[in-house]
Amino acid sequence: MRFDPKLLMALLPFLIISTYSLFFNAYTMDEYTYLLIGRHYAAGDFFNAPEVNRFPVFPALLAVAFKFFGESLLVARLLSILAGAAAVALVYWFGAKHFGADAGLWAALLLGSSPFFAYLSNKVLTESLFMLALFACFYLAVKAADDKKWLIALGPAFALLILTRYFGLYFGLIALIFWWRRGKLVMLSSREFVAGAIGFVAVFLPWLYYSTALTGNPLGLMAEFFLTNRHLVQGGFALTDRIPSYLLAVPFIAGAAVAIVALSLRRLLAMLSQNASFAAALSIGVIAIVMELHGFLQFRLLRYIVPAAPFVALFAGAAAAMMLKRDTKTIVPNRLVPVFLASLLIVNLAASAAVVYWLGSSPRYSAYHTVGEFVAANCPSHYSNLDRVMEFYSRKPSAATLEAADCTVVSSYDPNVLKIPYAEGRPVIFTRNGLTVYGKTRS
Repeated sequence: MRFDPKLLMALLPFLIISTYSLFFNAYTMDEYTYLLIGRHYAAGDFFNAPEVNRFPVFPALLAVAFKFFGESLLVARLLSILAGAAAVALVYWFGAKHFGADAGLWAALLLGSSPFFAYLSNKVLTESLFMLALFACFYLAVKAADDKKWLIALGPAFALLILTRYFGLYFGLIALIFWWRRGKLVMLSSREFVAGAIGFVAVFLPWLYYSTALTGNPLGLMAEFFLTNRHLVQGGFALTDRIPSYLLAVPFIAGAAVAIVALSLRRLLAMLSQNASFAAALSIGVIAIVMELHGFLQFRLLRYIVPAAPFVALFAGAAAAMMLKRDTKTIVPNRLVPVFLASLLIVNLAASAAVVYWLGSSPRYSAYHTVGEFVAANCPSHYSNLDRVMEFYSRKPSAATLEAADCTVVSSYDPNVLKIPYAEGRPVIFTRNGLTVYGKTRS
């Protein structure tokens, strides 16, 4: 395969934001959970990892990375960045194949520079890997409609998608509707489909065995995950209960790409008769509607709708290509189209940098990192309402009792439901942004 200089150009905005993000160390509790699961997996301790009902593919990849390159926050983040870069590359290749070289380039540029995609792809979370797996399945489903042999690869890929995030089940609906429209449902009785189904089951079997060993039910861990999430409170993105906030957010999920889509909307709607365009629009619609229903039934997080971003970026890339070729009339004069597109790219990059700075400077989450490192260096044992954070940095579980701990750590951001007297009789030895470390009990 020959080197494609345009691919490097397509990846450049994403790589710039990713490099910038590495200067910040603000990690959420979810990230510490995945890091600890990865540590347990790397040590072969599969039955004592925290929250074993979490999606297994990402922590399993973390474990492999830790085995080869050593355990560190940098290694974990680089794994997410690599998945994000691969997703951008797939969007570039798909866009170039189905909408033209310029469309692929601009789709990748706008996706890689968009604030939500760029930020989440630099976190120790499942999002970038999920978006890569989702778009890979989408790519394979479109190819399978023209050549059944791709069903063989789609089966195991779909299993990996579900085991990355269980929300990946909605891809099944996307594929079936797309194939129905193409008149290709007959291939579900083909040998290739059976081979793909065998691959799906083969990938899923270890997880079903693991679930059975822990819960006595092959689907027990999946059921536990959904039941646990039912009790979570609504996140900050939840608007008034019945406002369809996911549907409203979709046009803006790839950042400044919304401006290009809006200017060329009539031409883009006319493209929906094309198979690739219909598949992308269908993906956006299914993701938004399924997550909207999920949001009404349970809770909302903005990151749950970000997997629609690659598909929105495809339409933005197609619109950008039409504007550059003067194939569509907009309020932007033809001679200013390159300047207009470059300006939107700069806006996206600036917004991404602002999001990374704002969230990466979070007083709460940056304090987790700073205090965790302090405890690791200065406290032989600890007891805290941030057990998971302290365990990650110190590489030790909490002390058996409060009295046995050399240090106690209290976060004012996190609940102390049991009203444990962490500070009683202990001197303050370190504080940072709402987190306090107390030393040994005074005699």
